[in-house]
Amino acid sequence: MNRHDDDLTANNSKKRKLGDDDELSDMYLARLDAFRKFDQDRNDMVQELIIKYNNLKQLYEHKEAEYESERETRLMWQKTAKEHDSELRQLKLVTESNSFVYAAIDGDGAYFKDDFIAQGQDGGSQAAYQLRADIKSYLQRQYPAANVEDWRIIVQVFLGADGLNKKLRNCGIIRDPQNSVTSFGIGFGLSQPLFSFVDVGYGKERADHKITEMMRAMIRLHQCKHLFFGPCNDNGYLNFLEEYKRDDAVAKKLTLIETQAAQRGFTALGLSRISFPAVFRSEPLPDSQPRPVANGAYANPAPASLPFSTITANSRERRATVAETGSPRDAYAAPAMERDPDEKYILLNADRDRVDERLRPADPMAEASYKEKTRRQGRNFCNFYHLNGL
Repeated sequence: MNRHDDDLTANNSKKRKLGDDDELSDMYLARLDAFRKFDQDRNDMVQELIIKYNNLKQLYEHKEAEYESERETRLMWQKTAKEHDSELRQLKLVTESNSFVYAAIDGDGAYFKDDFIAQGQDGGSQAAYQLRADIKSYLQRQYPAANVEDWRIIVQVFLGADGLNKKLRNCGIIRDPQNSVTSFGIGFGLSQPLFSFVDVGYGKERADHKITEMMRAMIRLHQCKHLFFGPCNDNGYLNFLEEYKRDDAVAKKLTLIETQAAQRGFTALGLSRISFPAVFRSEPLPDSQPRPVANGAYANPAPASLPFSTITANSRERRATVAETGSPRDAYAAPAMERDPDEKYILLNADRDRVDERLRPADPMAEASYKEKTRRQGRNFCNFYHLNGL
């Protein structure tokens, strides 16, 4: 082999070596590109993780703030609830420890028994004791699960003392000069500290107004466990009671005191009714006391057409027509059998108070018309309005 051939062989070897190096370089470059792509993917993934982490961190911090706010709110409401529970327990303790029962009685319509009235102050004391015992007995039956013994009982009797006093003297129920409705009321209030007589003076509307307003004041008080109202013979109270007959919260704790037979309007209310026969009389008062006669017996009242006593303007003798027999309190005037129609006169009762003559009997037709009108209207006419026009 000559030198030229050796050179060709050497050149070919170099060419093969360079070709192999190029292939190796391409392979490394390809691998390098793969590494670079992997690094980029890794960087992208890390960047994505960082972004997601930051977002999650912000969400966590937001939720943490919400939780802290809720926790503080819960603690605040728990504290408030505990305070309110404590206040509620205290309020219940106060209301239960100050429970009471209220009774409003129209004394111009509910008359105490004659024996009590006749005894004056002592009779008032006995009547108060008996009324309290009867009310407590009724409450124990109505509220068997309650501690009724701790309930205070308040009774107010509203009346015109002077008018009722004269009426009872005229009927002969009060005979002793030392006794009166006022003395009866004093005994009634002294024996029971929460019992009282309220003298409203003359005028039925005064008693009606005070009774209804006192009932309205008591009826919504939680401490007031029960209410009594009586009697059931004055239709003027029906409008007031109508307000509550469908109010279960009030109706179940309202009881009507029945002395005389209840009027139809009261029975239609559907409210509970109770009577205390040991305290109140069940019949209306008589028109007047029987007149004493010479032998000490009592005669029937004079006919309506005859005046009880007469006093003339010019006759001293006629001014002394009041009977002198018996004690001054028992003495009633003898009827004047003959009298000059033109003669002036006045009428006196046993207390020498002026009284009116008996009214003539009402016209049956007019009376029937009046009753029919009141029946249709469901209430009585207002006397004050029709007499005074106000």
